[in-house]
Amino acid sequence: MIAGKFAIDEWVSSGGSATVYRAHDIRTGDQVALKLIALRTPQDGPRFAREVQILGELQHPRVVRYLEHGFTPAGAYLAMEWLP
Repeated sequence: MIAGKFAIDEWVSSGGSATVYRAHDIRTGDQVALKLIALRTPQDGPRFAREVQILGELQHPRVVRYLEHGFTPAGAYLAMEWLP
């Protein structure tokens, strides 16, 4: 599966509304953590937008770095730096 410029490599974890995968940028080969979010309720869109905004504003060595976000036919995705 491809979300934006990212191709999924393997499943990492699942939660109530999202699944996280190890993926890679198909242009550069860089590994990323790719969070796929199912937008099931009217509140899910604004919640996702707030998460993206907050993560995009944070810059701290102990907080994963925001890379990109977007939408797929199945929902939304959030790409973050991959921390092994």
